[in-house]
Amino acid sequence: QAVTRLNHGVDLAIRLMQQLLVLARQESSHANAVEWHSVELTQLLVQTIEELTPQAQTRSIAMALEADAPMSVQGDADGLQILFRNLLENAIKYTPPHGRIRLRVGQHAGATRITIEDSGPGIAPEQRERMFERFVRAEDAHGTTGSGLGLSIARAVAERHRATLTLGQSDDLGGLQVLLEFPALGH
Repeated sequence: QAVTRLNHGVDLAIRLMQQLLVLARQESSHANAVEWHSVELTQLLVQTIEELTPQAQTRSIAMALEADAPMSVQGDADGLQILFRNLLENAIKYTPPHGRIRLRVGQHAGATRITIEDSGPGIAPEQRERMFERFVRAEDAHGTTGSGLGLSIARAVAERHRATLTLGQSDDLGGLQVLLEFPALGH
């Protein structure tokens, strides 16, 4: 039993160190030196969903993606995949068993929008902005593990791509709504 607890602690420490390294890379000037390419967001989201489907299936969580059309931005595909993975892992982690997660990709006023909504408990309005701080986790995070770095990393990647990342309430599913908005071309 002690060895099991020790192994679990080591796994958590390794994950924390990996996340700290990712955060440092995203915030450093070195990250800005990465060569940007056209990244098709819908395809990248599909790939991320496929990777995380086993995690969602173990909790009987249904994930659905709605996309108006293929949408591309100039950016770093690896960084964007980290952003999508962190947002989806959070949605899976905080959505109760048999819950739902819906992703939408579309355009609004020329900007490219990605919305991730879940049927979890959501986050109180007064706590939302604080969730982007390092090592901060939702108050009702009982039973979940994590370091509180996922949203910090996601925001760092978003800012590097001149995108905004905001938290709100899902009108349809009742839980959290994460809105990622890339500026319209030319802005």
